[in-house]
Amino acid sequence: MATKVVINRKALQEFFVTDPGAQAGLAKTAKAVEVAVAEAGPFGSSLSWPWRRPIKHGWFKKSLHTRPFRGGFRVYSRDPFAHLIEFGSIKNPTYAPFRRVIRAFNGRINAKKAASSGEGAE
Repeated sequence: MATKVVINRKALQEFFVTDPGAQAGLAKTAKAVEVAVAEAGPFGSSLSWPWRRPIKHGWFKKSLHTRPFRGGFRVYSRDPFAHLIEFGSIKNPTYAPFRRVIRAFNGRINAKKAASSGEGAE
């Protein structure tokens, strides 16, 4: 005998927006994504183009932020050149930290790692 399951998407969305436990879980997951993107981002330094001056890649890692957005959380970068890190260009390799983390995430990011690094949800 088959059982049909119907999910009320509006009620589920309302639950995630209003329930403090669900919000805490979403915040912890967003912080874990932020930490993973920082680890996946470039490190070290390279020569700027066309001036050929050394620039450090640490700015991208410092520019990552997490904030509430439409009942969930958004992880984003304030670096004005983050698009070059994510997508690359003729002079820059493609690092794709956001895309690699989301692909690797697949529902299994380690939230304990983010909490142990002292960057827990506020």
